[in-house]
Amino acid sequence: MSPKKKTKEIKYQEALDELESIVAEVENDTMDVDILSERISRALELINYCRSKLKDTENMIQKAFEGEEEED
Repeated sequence: MSPKKKTKEIKYQEALDELESIVAEVENDTMDVDILSERISRALELINYCRSKLKDTENMIQKAFEGEEEED
């Protein structure tokens, strides 16, 4: 496994890929509880990052269309 990047340093798609990897590991059902706790903590961090990125993008799109409507 490659060393995990800090959430601020990764791209949205990288976060999704890492989340999918964590889900696959958790579904394996043979994970030590301490490792499971670490994976869940990282998953929550990635989910919050993805939500924030989506919200920022949504706001940018809304602003773009608001500017377009004012021109009409």
